[in-house]
This record gives sequence, structure tokens and C-alpha cells, in this order.
Amino acid sequence: MLNSDSPAIEDATWANTSTTGLTTTINFGGPHWFGTQARFGTHAFRDNNPGNIISGAFTSNHGSIRNDGRFAVFSTSGVGSDALDSLLHGPGYIDPSLNDAIAQYAPSFENDTVSYQQFLQNVVGVSGNAPLLSLTPAQFTALENGIARFEGFNSPGGYSVTATSVIGGPHQ
Repeated sequence: MLNSDSPAIEDATWANTSTTGLTTTINFGGPHWFGTQARFGTHAFRDNNPGNIISGAFTSNHGSIRNDGRFAVFSTSGVGSDALDSLLHGPGYIDPSLNDAIAQYAPSFENDTVSYQQFLQNVVGVSGNAPLLSLTPAQFTALENGIARFEGFNSPGGYSVTATSVIGGPHQ
């Protein structure tokens, strides 16, 4: 039975991560407690990174706790989603067309960029020539959800197991 008073990862004052094979482990805690979350599934799901954003200065400044060797790992999928939103609203992506932004985001040397572009055009309901700046808030949400879907964040089979322990004093 879950105790609603138990600390959660969102309450953590520290976090770190490690990746072994197809498992990402996120360790987190506060002054008198710690927890571990083991995540299994697609890359995007394991790393709480709906956009599969490559680790670097941007992700370090937007809440990543480390990387899995290439992609940023975030403490929660909400933090990862916020990073994706900030990236797409940033200067490198907001002005170009949908197709140009996706060609930059998912280059053809490692992605089926044309399929990605067509998928997002269908999801968002705009032509590939539409600048991201012209998207309504609902269309931008659809874009971000479409990226997460294409990157495999919502693929079946992803799951996580979290254990939390209080080790000294009451959780505040």
C-alpha cells in the first residue's frame, strides 16, 4: 500500500542516474530519505526524455540530472517535457518552418526525417511550410506530443518501479 505522506521524486533535493543495458536507474532523495526508480522501456521512456534530447549545455540548464552516454536523463517526464518545450520555443527552432525545424531536430543521417515531418504535419494539422512561431498553443502541444510519440515515449511496455525509504527524521 502506498503512503500518500511518502516523499516523491518531485520532493528530492538531489538526484543522480546510471544506465545499464536497457535499464535507467534514478537515485534521488532529501535530508532524511532516499529513493530509487528503475525505468524499463524505450530510450525516451527510460530517460524521462519525451523528445530524446541529446545531452549538452542546453539540457544541463533545463533540468537534466546526467546522461545515458548520449541522451539527457531527467528526474521526471514533466521536467523532460518542459525541456522539450523550451527547446522548441528557443531561437534555433521557433522561426523555421515545421519541416526545417524537424530536419534540424532529427537529421536524416540518423532518422527517417521525411516520415517524421509527414507524421508531425498530420498530427499538428499544418503544412510543412508553417513556421513554428505561427502554431497555436493547442497545435504546439500537439507538436510536442507528436514528437514524444514518434520518439517512442508512449510505446507499450514501458514501466518503472520506485522504492522510497525514510532514514532518520520526518519528511518535511
